[in-house]
Amino acid sequence: MKKLAILLLSIILCSCAHQVSIRNIASEKLPVCLEKPTEALRVGEKLVYTLRWLNISSGNITLEIKELTQINNRPVYHIIATANPSGLIKFFYNTEYIVHSYIDAAELRPVRFYKSRRTKDNNLTEEELQFSPEGNSAEWKTTKKKKKKLVVTGDVQDLLSAIYSFRAKDIVSGKNYPIKVIYNGKIWNADVTLENIHSVVISQLGNFDAVKAIFRTDLNMRVTGFNDAEIYLTVDKRRLPVFFRIRTKIGYIYGLLSSYK
Repeated sequence: MKKLAILLLSIILCSCAHQVSIRNIASEKLPVCLEKPTEALRVGEKLVYTLRWLNISSGNITLEIKELTQINNRPVYHIIATANPSGLIKFFYNTEYIVHSYIDAAELRPVRFYKSRRTKDNNLTEEELQFSPEGNSAEWKTTKKKKKKLVVTGDVQDLLSAIYSFRAKDIVSGKNYPIKVIYNGKIWNADVTLENIHSVVISQLGNFDAVKAIFRTDLNMRVTGFNDAEIYLTVDKRRLPVFFRIRTKIGYIYGLLSSYK
């Protein structure tokens, strides 16, 4: 009875949340032009996303460029991401995540990465990734005494820096962009394909012209059972990720921008 009540309440609360509609407008706005991105990340930018799973409010994610600081006498951006479950998801899966990524301000490559995962019984697991000053190697370790040395070649990012480094690229609709992502002590090949321009209308925030980006990697397959995810980035110089959709074996997870500054 208690679980049923929580389910019904979650559905009711979901109906009051931000709403989104997406429409392909590529044929209406040809040729497609994307503004050049800003040359630097914007300290103070804070993006908050509302999550839904099976059309039920499931939590929120916050991404914040906290500060410009220094590591090894080099300026780095300190970016923090937090993920907190709510409603029905919190009842069944009460796990909170905090991620810190330090990104070289000049080259937009990762310097240090830290992730913590805390469950409702206060069990804490941590993961750390430290890149060499030259950027050609990295050391990965966890609280479970796992440790690994990795050889880094090409454009290799951590989970969080991948978002911000891609937003800073001078991208073109219709093209393909390969990247590599380090996760769980392994380097995963990934591929981002830019598709059509869409009109994304978010209640309370307004209308955004956004390019649809398909992110494909075997990492997705391992986590969700499918190798692709959709992300919509505004075509203006801010490159705001306004909406994302991840397919799982029991339905889609949606992330919708609910506030930003």
